[in-house]
Amino acid sequence: MTFEKELIHLGKVKKGDSRTFDFVFTNTGIDPITIDIMSSCDCTTLDWPRKPIKPGQKGIIHVTFDSTKKEISETIDVDMYLKNLDPKTGYRILKIINYDYELIK
Repeated sequence: MTFEKELIHLGKVKKGDSRTFDFVFTNTGIDPITIDIMSSCDCTTLDWPRKPIKPGQKGIIHVTFDSTKKEISETIDVDMYLKNLDPKTGYRILKIINYDYELIK
């Protein structure tokens, strides 16, 4: 799996504002993949494809960031787990993507 961007810079965000953006990825493997996603912050709302992504297909993770409860500039992790197991290790595959912002009060 490859991402067009693994880190998205939101730039300056005024406290209380929301930003919406997308992480776009392509399944570069030979098998369909199914993903599950979690964010490290309750300031982040995520929407992603629940159906398997076939080899060569693109998927989009829609992200909404709400700065209302934020007090400092940060980098936020979005943890993406493949429901597929790595054939070499037998474990689920984890991919971490991020976004950052500069908080303006």
